[in-house]
Amino acid sequence: MTRKTILHVNRHHIAQNAKGENPPKPVFTAKNYKGNRKGQTFELVVDGRVVARGRSEWAGDGQLRCGARVWIEIIEGDGVDVNM
Repeated sequence: MTRKTILHVNRHHIAQNAKGENPPKPVFTAKNYKGNRKGQTFELVVDGRVVARGRSEWAGDGQLRCGARVWIEIIEGDGVDVNM
């Protein structure tokens, strides 16, 4: 049986965390019929293999060069492709 899960990125929490919210609020929420799971990171696992990771960094040295504080990394190959 296929069940839908929605991964939500909360931009309001990103803004609050960037201002120094302590402890940082979770920016990712996985929503499905069972409820909500929240966190600062996530992993998308397909057939026992991690195919995507989401991260959030609030320390100045943890963000990307472009200034991004929240991003999703996709591990391509073995049938995992990014189509846009």
